Amino acid sequence: MTQMEMAIKGILSEEMRKVAEYEEVDVETVRKKIAQGKAVIPANKLHKPQKPMIVGEGFSVKVNANIGTSKGFSSLEEEKRKDNFSHRRGSRFDNGSFYLGKFKGN
Repeated sequence: MTQMEMAIKGILSEEMRKVAEYEEVDVETVRKKIAQGKAVIPANKLHKPQKPMIVGEGFSVKVNANIGTSKGFSSLEEEKRKDNFSHRRGSRFDNGSFYLGKFKGN
């Protein structure tokens, strides 16, 4: 059963509970937004995420930065700017993995 199917039936999944805690909102708010099609918890049957996230109306914006130069574009200053921006928004690099930050949009 998908997150949306559960939300429509009034079932609260473990993922819904986790994202509600992360977003600091009531789990019923999460369930309603998913049931209405205004938010999603992205998932892949072949890959279980370490921490479920929600994307949609009324939830924080997740920040991800791809840091590094490429053959077509190479600017150390631009990469530093992206790195600084993502750090100011709460992302961090730890033990070889990036952890996303979040901030509330306007």
